[in-house]
Amino acid sequence: MALPMTSSSTLNGRGGQLAAATLQNRYLSFGQFQVDLQREELIKDGLRMRVPSKVYQVLMALLEKPGEVVTREALRIRLWPEGTYVNYDANVNTTVNKLRLVLGDSPDQPVFVDTIPRKGYSFVAAVEYVESLGWEDITAWERSLGERFLAGLPPSIRLHGLAGMDGRVPTFAFSVDGVSAGEAAARLGERGFAVWHGNYYALEVMKRLGLEDDGGAVRVGFVHYNTADEVDRLLAELARLE
Repeated sequence: MALPMTSSSTLNGRGGQLAAATLQNRYLSFGQFQVDLQREELIKDGLRMRVPSKVYQVLMALLEKPGEVVTREALRIRLWPEGTYVNYDANVNTTVNKLRLVLGDSPDQPVFVDTIPRKGYSFVAAVEYVESLGWEDITAWERSLGERFLAGLPPSIRLHGLAGMDGRVPTFAFSVDGVSAGEAAARLGERGFAVWHGNYYALEVMKRLGLEDDGGAVRVGFVHYNTADEVDRLLAELARLE
């Protein structure tokens, strides 16, 4: 997912040190990755990744000095406080290898992390500081799509859940009067809509809604790359299901 980003500065991976002031801001970007410095999270293609703490610390040590050599000793001091008894060399190697695995990098043809023989490692990709990943714009657009969908629902559609966009995401469960959930989902699928149906493991909810024996409910959601025209086309197809 390509996120809209407001760029402040670009740092060459082969030279230049990331300014201390830059690290006090929110995001860093390299390749298809972004780092949320406040939440200490790595993001790839818009999705937050699970990264072990020591792997994240190695990444930050390298990002703080792109293009420069970060020695193994510097990594040891950062990862393990004095008095910690571990096999430092083996553990540094293991942690760097885990970072490469997370980044999809290769020690033989490095895109991000290069090994400097007998010294340490260097981050060789360009690093960019960005002020925003555009989450606010994405959220606002998805909300507008949800509002458009809710406003245009035909009378034959029974919505299950909140009737407005406050306190919810643009994912909706509904039933079609006179049409089973399975049939409705199949007919919409034939028209090119990626919807699904079922109980979504909410067995008690489906029982209370009286949908247990009718295949559950149809479910549809909108995300940042959907368009208003697609919402309108879906609404038109829903009206034809009556």
